[in-house]
Amino acid sequence: MLKLLCLAILLSLFLQSHGSSQCSCGTVVRVKKQAFEYVSQSQRGSLQKAIGLLEIPDYSQKIKSGGGLLNYVNGLIPNLEGIVNIAGIDILDVELPHITVNLEPSFGLQVLVETSLHIKANVLKITEVELRAGSSVHLDAGISHSSKGIPIVSVTACKSQLRDTEITLGGHNLLPPIVDILREYIRAILVDKMCMTVSNAFIGLNAELGLLGAITPVDDQVNLQYIMPSQPVITNDYMDMYMDAQYTVNDQLINLPDSTKNFSLPPDAGNSDSMVNIGFSQQYFQSMYTAMQSSGSFNIDITHEMLPEQLTVAALGSYIPEVAKQYPPSSPLQVKFSVDKSPEVTLMTKNLVVNLHCSVDICVVCELSGGKSLLNFAMELSMDVKHAFSGSKIKATPSLNGALQPNLVSSSINNSQTSASRLTPFLMNILETIILPNLHVELSTDFYLPATPNMKLVNPAMDVTSVRIHELCSS
Repeated sequence: MLKLLCLAILLSLFLQSHGSSQCSCGTVVRVKKQAFEYVSQSQRGSLQKAIGLLEIPDYSQKIKSGGGLLNYVNGLIPNLEGIVNIAGIDILDVELPHITVNLEPSFGLQVLVETSLHIKANVLKITEVELRAGSSVHLDAGISHSSKGIPIVSVTACKSQLRDTEITLGGHNLLPPIVDILREYIRAILVDKMCMTVSNAFIGLNAELGLLGAITPVDDQVNLQYIMPSQPVITNDYMDMYMDAQYTVNDQLINLPDSTKNFSLPPDAGNSDSMVNIGFSQQYFQSMYTAMQSSGSFNIDITHEMLPEQLTVAALGSYIPEVAKQYPPSSPLQVKFSVDKSPEVTLMTKNLVVNLHCSVDICVVCELSGGKSLLNFAMELSMDVKHAFSGSKIKATPSLNGALQPNLVSSSINNSQTSASRLTPFLMNILETIILPNLHVELSTDFYLPATPNMKLVNPAMDVTSVRIHELCSS
């Protein structure tokens, strides 16, 4: 299989792009011409071996009577009845192929494979002949996508030529017509087999490309699958594959509203030395965090056993004396933290800001009636998320951005003049001890790149860029 080595990879995030080709997809994978050339050159050895293993069967051709050639054959070897036999045909050596790759806009690849063959054969059972021949294979490979959104390479045309055939050893006693029979037979066999061999190498890419659409577990409930819903955009310099990141929670697809902002990579995006650029839109991260919120990953029930000194009526009563008049001071408390809405993702310079719309419900645990809600708060947590590479994934590192600002939604405490500000220290202690560590774990979930297992990143580079609409209009 072909292995793609990326000398550098750029991840750019754009709210809207000024490229000519745009879509509402979350990810764009740009494969430059240099990458196709690198992949092709890396296959020279395997192509050399495959061509060297081509089999050329023995051949016999009856010579028409009435000519000098028939008399020559019968005179050279009696009882042949005018038959030219060619046997023991083997390819002794294949020169390491030279491969040229060009991108054909709106279509795919044009590939030229050139090599030289060293062939031996036994002619008329008495003469061993060795010859050299130059060969070239011209191949057109289209790149499209399947109904399931998997990239597909298909060979649409192939032409093979055998040229400059030269006898290098033996055959000096053969008449030119016999040499012509040998040359023509080898050419007729090899032109088809050479095309088949080179075509199979490119069609074999489909096994690797199919892994782009493999379902990848993110956690116990969330899975990720990349699909390519539309044809790639191909220019003379690169190919852009627009990929959708589809998340499922317990096998149910997470549907997001279509983005109103189109997304693409500018023509000059990325380091000029990179072979592959991958652009992630704001919607990509929106999908990721929405899937996590839908799965309940951010939610946590905090029991008395987790904070035995703080989660009691007595501890809460130090902030709200009225609660201690209604319930025994030793009664345990329970806190239910949940993120009730899809997180909001904002692209900033060098990081993302993820706003979580949270609900905090403080309950008293009663032996007879179970839990009863005392206080319910709504609050927004703003998290800064920075990214770095970790293997073939993007590692996220979150941190709290700004102060805690809870809003009291409801209270069941009689005659209470409760305010959210009075309880901020109480809530902050729970937040720092239990809630934030849990959010750090969940928000640190790795982002899987749209890549095949054989893709290796070397010297990866990352850039986060926010492009505003008014800047685009004025440029």
